[in-house]
Amino acid sequence: MKLGYRLLAFICLLSSMSLFAQDGRYLNEVYTDVEVTSNVPYGANFSVLAVPIIGTTFKQPLVMDVYQPMGDTAAARPLAIVLHTGNFLPIKTNGGVTGEKTDSAVVEVCMRLARMGYVAVSADYRLGWNPQHKPNPKEL
Repeated sequence: MKLGYRLLAFICLLSSMSLFAQDGRYLNEVYTDVEVTSNVPYGANFSVLAVPIIGTTFKQPLVMDVYQPMGDTAAARPLAIVLHTGNFLPIKTNGGVTGEKTDSAVVEVCMRLARMGYVAVSADYRLGWNPQHKPNPKEL
C-alpha cells in the first residue's frame, strides 16, 4: 500500500515538473539571442579602498548587467543572480584574473541562463576593506 502512494506521489511530481517546462524552458537552451543591458544602477555604497590614499571614503555606484532572452513573451521569469569571484580586492591589487561582473566565466553563465529563459544578473559589489586597520586583540 505504501509503495502505491509513493508511486502516485512520484508520478504527480513528474507531471507537475513537465507543466512548468512544457517547451523545455528553464531546462534547455530554447532561445538563441540574448539582450544585455549593461551598467544598470541598483544602489550605492562607500568605498574604503581609497582611505589610505586620499584619507576619506567616497560614494561608489553599484551596477549590474542584465541578461534577458530576446523574443520571450513571458510576463514573469525567474531571476538568477550571478556574483563574480574574487578576494574583495580589485584585480590590479589581488593579481588574479577574476573579480569583475564582466569576467568571461560569469558572462558565459549568464548567457546560458538567459538562453534557457531566465533573467540573469551579473552584479558588481563593493570591494575591499581598510588594510591599515589595526584590530583590537579582543576582536580576534
